[in-house]
Amino acid sequence: MGSLTLRVSADNPGAKHPATMGQMTCPEDGATACMGKVAGDVVAKPHPMAGMQKDTAFAGGVTYAIGDVSVGVGIETMDDAQNVVAGAKATLGNASVALVYGSHDPGTPGSDAMDSYGASASFASGLATFTAFASNNGMDQDHFGLGMAYDLGGNAKLQGGFVDGDSLNDGSFDLGVSMAF
Repeated sequence: MGSLTLRVSADNPGAKHPATMGQMTCPEDGATACMGKVAGDVVAKPHPMAGMQKDTAFAGGVTYAIGDVSVGVGIETMDDAQNVVAGAKATLGNASVALVYGSHDPGTPGSDAMDSYGASASFASGLATFTAFASNNGMDQDHFGLGMAYDLGGNAKLQGGFVDGDSLNDGSFDLGVSMAF
């Protein structure tokens, strides 16, 4: 028997934030929040999210799983902007694969939707797990990575990986020990 999960939410993010939050001392004459004041005057400190649009955001998603295979889709909207994401994951013995696709439509006239996608795979063999991924972030920037984890026992793992992509100056490598307590 499979399982079905449905999630829905609505929020009005702008309504949660007051125009000010506490007080601040003017750092210098004429600072943005201190117009008409001099250094040392105490004024209301503007909230960093004050003035945010008060449109209601809606989000929803559904996932379905049967055995070791699951699929899901989600959507969120705020004003005219919309994000849609769909993904699938399957585990086949010691291997697993995952695929994801997303589309962001900013809802602005003259703006094109940006599509992004990714794929990953992992394979466990004995105490080692090997992983790989490839993705495109919607701005025609491709990325890829390879990784490995070796179980040292006692909730400790030796982990290492390499990642490179169009948005990075150089490839990046890391190696370390992770521990769970």
